[in-house]
Amino acid sequence: MAPKSPPPAASPPAQRRRSRLGVLALGFVLGAVVGTAMCLVMFAVGYIDDEPLDWFYRIGTTALMGMVVSTVFGPLRPAEGPAEPSVDRRRFRRRF
Repeated sequence: MAPKSPPPAASPPAQRRRSRLGVLALGFVLGAVVGTAMCLVMFAVGYIDDEPLDWFYRIGTTALMGMVVSTVFGPLRPAEGPAEPSVDRRRFRRRF
């Protein structure tokens, strides 16, 4: 009897790319949560009043900042690109 060969190795699952709109929405929601927490703390301390426009301004500002942060730092995986750098390294060698 011939020895049994090991089963073929399973290939890693293909990673889906994140939706840009999903990343923006996640940043907006997280920023709004942080803004709400900030407003509640400031309200408890007595720094802001009960005025809704003040709350809306502070929550909206932090939500938009959350969108910016998620846009910049959102994609954790590098984009598929060329294997070699696009700039020739010989241009930056030292010259004596």
